[in-house]
Amino acid sequence: MYSFQIFDEACVKYNWATVLVGLKLNCYPVEEVDDYAVRYMTEHPDTDNNFIQELVWENRNYEEVITLIENLLIDLKCNINFLLEERKWRYCILHAIRKDTEDGNVLLEKVAQVYSDFNYPEVMEDLIYYNEPKDGFNPLLHTTDENINRLIKKIDDFLALEKIRISS
Repeated sequence: MYSFQIFDEACVKYNWATVLVGLKLNCYPVEEVDDYAVRYMTEHPDTDNNFIQELVWENRNYEEVITLIENLLIDLKCNINFLLEERKWRYCILHAIRKDTEDGNVLLEKVAQVYSDFNYPEVMEDLIYYNEPKDGFNPLLHTTDENINRLIKKIDDFLALEKIRISS
C-alpha cells in the first residue's frame, strides 16, 4: 500500500477524484483519507464542506468513506476521469518503485507486480520481463544484464512519456 507522498515525490497533482480512485483500487489504506482531508482543509481554510469535515473528524469504514467522497465530488461538481486518475496512481507507484529500487531483477519483479495489480494494462506490456518482445528483439541473443538494462531503459522511457500524458 502507498500514501499520497508518492504524488508529492513525483510532482503529480492530485485531488478528491484521485483519492476516490486510489481507494477503489486499494492503493492505500482508508485511514489515509482523513490525513488528506486535514491537509486539504489546511490548504483551503475557507472550505466549509460537511463531507470534508466528516472525513476529518469521524473514523469511517471503507464503504462510508467511498460514499462520502462520491457525495463530495457531486457537491463540488467535479467530473471523474477514472482512467486518468488510475494512470496517475500507476505512474506514481512506478515512479516510487523506480526511484527506490537499485537491483534490476527486483525492479523488474516489482514492475511486473504493478502490471498485475492494474489488470495487465496494454501500455505496460513492453516493460514486463516475461512478455515476448514485440519489436523483433531476441533476448536469447543477449546477456542477462543486457536484457535487464534494456527493460530498465524501457521503464524509464515509459515513465517520461506517462508524466507528459498525465500532466496534459
